[in-house]
Amino acid sequence: ADQLNDCKVNNVDSEYCKFTKDNFNWVVDNYKMKWKYMEKEKDVWNTEIQDEMIQYAQSNNLKLRGHCLLWAKAQNNPSWLHGLSTEEFISQVYERLDFTTKWAEPYALHWDVINEMVDQPAGEHTYYLDKTGDPDFRVKVFKRVKELIPSTTLFLNDYGIITNRNNRFALYQQQIRKLLADGAPIDGIGLQSHLQRSRVDAEYFTYVIEELYKEFGLPIWITEFDWNSKGEVSDPDNSILAQQVEDFYRLMFSLEAVEGIMMWGFIKEFGSIVDQ
Repeated sequence: ADQLNDCKVNNVDSEYCKFTKDNFNWVVDNYKMKWKYMEKEKDVWNTEIQDEMIQYAQSNNLKLRGHCLLWAKAQNNPSWLHGLSTEEFISQVYERLDFTTKWAEPYALHWDVINEMVDQPAGEHTYYLDKTGDPDFRVKVFKRVKELIPSTTLFLNDYGIITNRNNRFALYQQQIRKLLADGAPIDGIGLQSHLQRSRVDAEYFTYVIEELYKEFGLPIWITEFDWNSKGEVSDPDNSILAQQVEDFYRLMFSLEAVEGIMMWGFIKEFGSIVDQ
């Protein structure tokens, strides 16, 4: 959001903004639409930078994904939430949903509703269940969001699925089955794809995606793609990185189930997940 905000405010396109317009037709912010940033202090909403990003996207025919309404890990929520009573906590969650969905409507065509709910490692992705004591709370969240923004595509979104990290693929399948059986209005399946060191495994990635599509019939988006050598693969001219990006994009665009790919940062200043 920061880079697009700067271009909007200054009315001058940076190299970043030019590259974005030339190479992408969707944008997503990695942090500034999350609750921890948007409401650092209770009842004080921070939207100025995101508003400019949205306006820049709109004026340049860039579609917007919303990421994310809630995040299932305790540390990724506003600190003031932790000490609330159950009743107060539920009220604040619903206020977050109500405010944010209406603020971003009609710009956000997708929303990741509750980010990273696959509970692996065990006990680290159950914040809302733990705080409410309600095993159906996640379904209630999805239903409330669908009532608020019925035309928006609502996604699950999780990591380590496409590579089956620590059996996360099977856990994701189980979670989707359970949520759908309980009536959660899930419209799409998000696959974060933070690839590290290993090369694109076309055969296995295809298997995962086709299994998900065959069972659930929901559109699949690659929501957070990047490849990083982690300093363990010698790639001085970035030729290996370039090959992984090409291989990944060619593979995903060849699969019927995959409707879109979001690249999760493409400059080294973005952070540790982007290859230097």
